[in-house]
Amino acid sequence: MHSFDHILGNEMVKRSMVQSIGLNRLHHSYIIAGSKGSGKKTLANAFAKSIVCAKPKEGLACGACKPCVTFDSGNNPDIVYIKSEKATLGVGEVREQVLEGLSISPHGKYRVYIIQDAHKMTPAAQNAMLLTLEEGPKHTIFLLLTENIASFLPTVLSRCIKYQTAPLGSEVVREHLEKMGADGEKAKAAISLSKGYMGQAIKMAIDEDFIQMYNWVVDVAKGGEKDIVEIFKTAKDMEQYKDNIFDVLEVLKNHYRGQMVEHARNGQGASNILAKIKIIIDTEEKLKTNCNFLLCMETMLLGILSPV
Repeated sequence: MHSFDHILGNEMVKRSMVQSIGLNRLHHSYIIAGSKGSGKKTLANAFAKSIVCAKPKEGLACGACKPCVTFDSGNNPDIVYIKSEKATLGVGEVREQVLEGLSISPHGKYRVYIIQDAHKMTPAAQNAMLLTLEEGPKHTIFLLLTENIASFLPTVLSRCIKYQTAPLGSEVVREHLEKMGADGEKAKAAISLSKGYMGQAIKMAIDEDFIQMYNWVVDVAKGGEKDIVEIFKTAKDMEQYKDNIFDVLEVLKNHYRGQMVEHARNGQGASNILAKIKIIIDTEEKLKTNCNFLLCMETMLLGILSPV
């Protein structure tokens, strides 16, 4: 469990982490940045486990010592996870959960703080941590996980070693999902929407909410032309997926791309299908500029589902 050997991809990041432990050149603070589901926490766990391991072998956790065993069971006292359920991680929480405990000596050589969603830290919270990130106790290491590295103050960025996760090839993701027994069509959708990030792909392939959304969207597209009353009703129904609308639009695009391939195989033209894909892409751009959601959905559906 929690081993670099079990992590697919991000070879350069893994190599750097392992070398820093093997050469005993650990820094006080690291930022691990990447999209949701890109493996940030998986990397952080493997890194933290190797850091606290009593007998690391060439930078890798031995897996057998007490720190390793307690880490795998979730009971290692030297691993501290920080996560806020609020929209922001404020200075009060940082002081209470991090700064007030820095004087406590670790049970082993190091104590590792893993700050999840570190981009939630307010400027005041980041400023409160500045000195600690640069000159904190030698036994303390910080791993800041973020989906948005631009949210950090320049002074924080300058004090951290930065790692950026990278997507995997679609074939690697596909093979892994197949081993898990993921359904073919759902797996295809998960691969496309996850953009090569394994954690996100796995979640999509097994998430019942995602599968329900996928089936609903495909049924809408396969339903063919609709009259204006049905179109407005469908647009209203899409509000249930407002928080995941870009996933919905990606499923729609994938459906029509599949139709284009089918038409090409049969020697048929596909200009009308291409026009539908362009309408969906235009809708994505409008939504990014805070276009009224329901109006955007109505306009898009009129364009792709109205009788020609």
